[in-house]
Amino acid sequence: MVEISTLLILGAIIATSNAIQTMTGFGSIVIALTLGSFWLPVAELKIVLMVLALPLCAIPLVRHADQVDRELLRRRIAPLMGLGLVVGTVVAPFISAAQLQLILGAMVLTLALRDLLSLTGIWPSKPVVALLPAWMLGAGVVQGILASGGPLLVRALATVHMDRSRFRTTLLAVWLVCNVIVLAVDAAQGHVTTHLLLVAACLSPSVLIGIFIGEKLHDKVSQRQFEFVVQAGLVVSGLALLAR
Repeated sequence: MVEISTLLILGAIIATSNAIQTMTGFGSIVIALTLGSFWLPVAELKIVLMVLALPLCAIPLVRHADQVDRELLRRRIAPLMGLGLVVGTVVAPFISAAQLQLILGAMVLTLALRDLLSLTGIWPSKPVVALLPAWMLGAGVVQGILASGGPLLVRALATVHMDRSRFRTTLLAVWLVCNVIVLAVDAAQGHVTTHLLLVAACLSPSVLIGIFIGEKLHDKVSQRQFEFVVQAGLVVSGLALLAR
């Protein structure tokens, strides 16, 4: 069984990352997986985090289901994310996760820093709508390999005009479906063990704490502040991936 000190550290990491995801719609697994991997193997931590992500996505989604952009989900996100997810699960055994994290981290960090400069007016830029399909497909591939496709999909949705509530709840719907599918595949392969489920149960209070904090912060953040939070979250994600 995992030591209590390790559980406390992982609990703090998970509470923080869950607050970010509840507030912005992304960031939970990519941040917690990278930081938490110093205390628990990546393969095991990935499963624990996906189990914990189910209520993190489901609870706010049930409360704000009317804000989900179903048209965007059905016609644009689902087909491309689904295809990418299949590709990711197929090619995962042949790709080094460490190399993918470095590439993803560098790309996300570069794009997020550029958008932060754009928000401040230092580097004006317009959304590249033509790249939307590529970002969504890539998000599915990364999700299938590392369960960390959030930064790429956030980048894709940054080119779509929607308010922060629709942005957050649409992302939560995507991650709920993706996590259920990936967990089902892992379970079929025998990777979801009783030990990991017990670890997830011990860490579950951290999810509730994160949801509570995230909901409070989300309600108090303006649209412009929200945009800064999203891009700052991408910077943190990119740095975390590079630091792995």
